[in-house]
Amino acid sequence: MGYDKISPLGDKEFAAWLTRGIGVACIPFSAFYQSGKDDHLVRFCFAKKEETLIEAANRLKKLNACI
Repeated sequence: MGYDKISPLGDKEFAAWLTRGIGVACIPFSAFYQSGKDDHLVRFCFAKKEETLIEAANRLKKLNACI
């Protein structure tokens, strides 16, 4: 499932916006394709402290207003 309901941006632009605007970093899926294919997907890392994940979840909840 992509982020299409949140933003029309490409995955690189969306990842940059999410990092700067919401404060949650992610990796655009196109980075994993040699062709740079953009499926409007991003990847999150969950190898973080629990309090960091809780804060990230709280920040991502703000995106509900965008849907």
